[in-house]
Amino acid sequence: MVSMSFRSRLRLLNLLLFRRPRLLLHHTPTPTPTPRLNVQLIVAADKNTFEVGEIVRVTISLHNVGSVEALNLEFGAKANNIYLEHLGVERVPSGISEFVGHGASIQFAFDVRGKTEGRGAIGGRVICHNSQDNRYDFLNEEAVVIQVTIQ
Repeated sequence: MVSMSFRSRLRLLNLLLFRRPRLLLHHTPTPTPTPRLNVQLIVAADKNTFEVGEIVRVTISLHNVGSVEALNLEFGAKANNIYLEHLGVERVPSGISEFVGHGASIQFAFDVRGKTEGRGAIGGRVICHNSQDNRYDFLNEEAVVIQVTIQ
């Protein structure tokens, strides 16, 4: 056993008990949010109930609520073909846009006619890409429901 003087033991005890801890400053950087592409698809009709043979205007709105631009958008809408029919176009109403910036919107509209009594639905779909050419699909199959009646 190593013998220590009283004074040496007292110094050692002071070092152990009253020594200031070393402060290690470690900075964790705040993570940067990942840029996101997000397109909100809204389908609205002038009326939600109408008669067979009556014509209603449907509007599709696309809003880029993400933090990056939406590129090469392809969008379209489709009505349930049993109860509703598209007017003025032989195929599904659609469009193409090269660019929709953050916070920007685009719209297109078309007419449908009540074909037979029942509950018809109109849905929309958007396909777009981000600047890295990643593909995103946004689908809303029954965005608006329309009741076709017989009076």
